[in-house]
Amino acid sequence: MKPETARFADQARALLARAEVMLRAGLPEDAARTSYLANYHMAQALIYEKTERIMKTHRGVQSEFARITRNGPGVDKTLRGVLSRSYDFKAFADYFTGPITSISADEAADAVAASQRFITHLDSLITISFDNG
Repeated sequence: MKPETARFADQARALLARAEVMLRAGLPEDAARTSYLANYHMAQALIYEKTERIMKTHRGVQSEFARITRNGPGVDKTLRGVLSRSYDFKAFADYFTGPITSISADEAADAVAASQRFITHLDSLITISFDNG
């Protein structure tokens, strides 16, 4: 694993841990927003490991992630949409815009759980796909 990839992955795991704390503290908007940021950094890790490029925008990360995982083996189809779906939480928490109008504790818990699966899955893909090949 490249050092830059490891830094992105470490940041993703740190953000996920913060989201879990926020969830337990009863801060659903903050937890859901932070779970998106964890997803964003893990997607950056995969992108960097595969392309050695760092995307500079949220849209760029989403587009490049979709592109490189579209036909790639090993990327769980249910997890491919986690990044783009979780962006709605960030948009709402930051700007009060987007398709959602609130974030419940249950929605935040679901977002954090999805991030856990997303990060674990991508981490294993990076390790298997790139460390061995």
